[in-house]
Amino acid sequence: MDSGVYDAMNKGITTAKGEWIYFLGSDDELFGNRVFDNVYELLKTSRNMAIYGSVLVVGDAGWAKDGEVYDGHFSIEKIISNNICHQSIFYNKRMFNNSETFNQSYKICADHDLNIRLATQFRFHYIDLIIAKFRGGGLSSQADANFISDFDNIVIKHHPYRVHKFNLLNIKIQKEAHQQLMNGRFLKSLYLYSVLIYKKTIFKMFLKAKK
Repeated sequence: MDSGVYDAMNKGITTAKGEWIYFLGSDDELFGNRVFDNVYELLKTSRNMAIYGSVLVVGDAGWAKDGEVYDGHFSIEKIISNNICHQSIFYNKRMFNNSETFNQSYKICADHDLNIRLATQFRFHYIDLIIAKFRGGGLSSQADANFISDFDNIVIKHHPYRVHKFNLLNIKIQKEAHQQLMNGRFLKSLYLYSVLIYKKTIFKMFLKAKK
């Protein structure tokens, strides 16, 4: 018996025998019959530990509209402020050799936490392909209070030298998050907005940590 989605995914990591790991939600589906064929040739020769594409959003996801393609290439800053859908990522199993797994204290955003941590150690390589159809309305459309509470410390711990650059992006991101809040589309962006409210605190903590 699994105690949640991320418990099941951690068990999958432990029992997987192959070189690459891919997670697909029960209500999601691959974008066509040749997705694995198209990605396989890249996986065979790639030296990258994570390869990802995009997803096609089906239905209202709160943070994306029906029919939108989410979300192209991710810089480190973009991974921190948003997240790559795990339905679009192929992880090399060696990425989990150092006990890097999904933190089950985050019931909704454990995949975001994992990607922030893994991005400190490995390069995420983008390919211009739609990997899956992501259906809105599931867990990812809800807020994760524990992740919201821990977010600033996660960023400072794993990306301390990017905090200042991330801070410079906050004005634009905050406007976008605020607009989503005003439109009532706050579910996924709530953690972002909560962190950005305290951006000065984050930066002060960063400066103190450097002394």
